[in-house]
Amino acid sequence: MLLNRTSLYKFLTLSAMAVLTACSSNTNKNTVTPSSSPNATDVDPQKFGAVYNGRNYQQAIFTPVPRVENQSAVINQGDF
Repeated sequence: MLLNRTSLYKFLTLSAMAVLTACSSNTNKNTVTPSSSPNATDVDPQKFGAVYNGRNYQQAIFTPVPRVENQSAVINQGDF
């Protein structure tokens, strides 16, 4: 009985590993891997040091506000 249970655990473990490996393999041919040369001059630090081609990035634009209407206290979520 112990031999059968051990064999079953090994089989299930190997099966799970095989399924995870098969599901995690990248089969998409349209995937672009970001890369840059060590001495690239057009590296944007906002893009984590990689040069991306053919992608658009939206930068957040914050406009100055003369005063805040709702002057409620800021509460950290750690206080709860």
